[in-house]
Amino acid sequence: MSGQVDGPGKEMAMGGEGAQLVHEGLRLLSVALTAGIVLGWASNRLRIPDIVLYLVGGMLLGQSGFGWLAVPANSAINQFILTFGAAVILFDGGLATKLKILQRVWLTVALLVTAGVLVTALAVAGTVSALMGVSFVSALLVGSVIASTDPAALIPIFRKVKIKPQLAQTVVSESAFNDAVAAMLVSVVVGVAAGGAFSIGGAAGGFLRLAGLGLVVGAVFGLLAAVLLGHRSRHVVRDYEAVTAIALVVSAYVLSEAVGGSGFMAVFTAGLMVGNAPIFGMRFEKTGWRRLELFVEHLGLKMRMLIFLLLGSQVDLGQVLQYGWRAWAVIAVFILVGRPLAVLVSALPDRRAGWRNNEVVFLMWTRETGVIPAALAGMIAGQGLPEAPLVSAVTFLAILVTLLIQATSTPWAAKRLGVLVRSEETLPSRGGRRG
Repeated sequence: MSGQVDGPGKEMAMGGEGAQLVHEGLRLLSVALTAGIVLGWASNRLRIPDIVLYLVGGMLLGQSGFGWLAVPANSAINQFILTFGAAVILFDGGLATKLKILQRVWLTVALLVTAGVLVTALAVAGTVSALMGVSFVSALLVGSVIASTDPAALIPIFRKVKIKPQLAQTVVSESAFNDAVAAMLVSVVVGVAAGGAFSIGGAAGGFLRLAGLGLVVGAVFGLLAAVLLGHRSRHVVRDYEAVTAIALVVSAYVLSEAVGGSGFMAVFTAGLMVGNAPIFGMRFEKTGWRRLELFVEHLGLKMRMLIFLLLGSQVDLGQVLQYGWRAWAVIAVFILVGRPLAVLVSALPDRRAGWRNNEVVFLMWTRETGVIPAALAGMIAGQGLPEAPLVSAVTFLAILVTLLIQATSTPWAAKRLGVLVRSEETLPSRGGRRG
């Protein structure tokens, strides 16, 4: 007997396997959503960032705990959630970025998301290479993953704490822009780590290609969406704002990747174009815009929850403990050296912004690691690169420490440094973009 199943029996076997996969997927989704609801409620009661509880909850439910949430890093569902979730969050970050407010601080933001990201990545890479005994390219992969800040953590904080508008918008805009930039930097370094030849010119050329094509594709899709969502085209997409947003995110990402650009840059740029559509003479009807705004915000919240639960479930505590004090030393350099240097090289040259010393110090301290680094670490693990365990361990610590210490202390730091506003003026709501 050959042991092979042919004909109807084979179809039934395949059907049984498919049904089992569906059942397992629904079970995992049930566990994740239930845990997310409970942990979200707990974060409100304990006044702890929900991301921290999602991460810890994922550890308890995953391979280091009860084993109820077991999603392999290289599985298709894991990669889909990470990629789609990161794209939605970047699109939301683009929506929240105000070009008008950035007119005075554009140089600071531009330097923070370019030179600042590179300085942070290099500071971390130098420390990792020296302490961990790995190649500089492997160390640079670690630095690149955690080089970006987190709009998903910062925006909720700045909606509650009345920071000076120029300062708040600078931090939020940086976090939105540098996520896309860091994602592109990781793409370049991954190519080198996977065996590609490295040269400064080649790396710069690859980076510019990713950024340029992503910008072009994102701008085209963003303008198209703005036209469809505008009040003059209400008969086209009325009541379909959410579907339009999803189609925009997916199409911009897929097309940009297909032509060799950065999908992450494309979705961020698309969100930027839609969020600033009134600048281009396009206005949104109030009710339709509110539907779009709420949908993207709620979808981003759910994807953030899933990303951090998955990341936590895949953390190997043995590997984290294996690096011991060296991993903590990397995080200390990351917070106390890398970030201050990035702010100094970005804020000091910008005379027009007129930054005060207390504002510069606030910029140095306000620096949370979150969703995009988590998604990038998960993608690297999914590709099976040898650097994945180190990347995951350092990323886990960076997220945990920056959110527990820096995010929770932001209101206190703002008060102590005197960067709160005395009037009702604060970070503009996203609803202010409608016409």
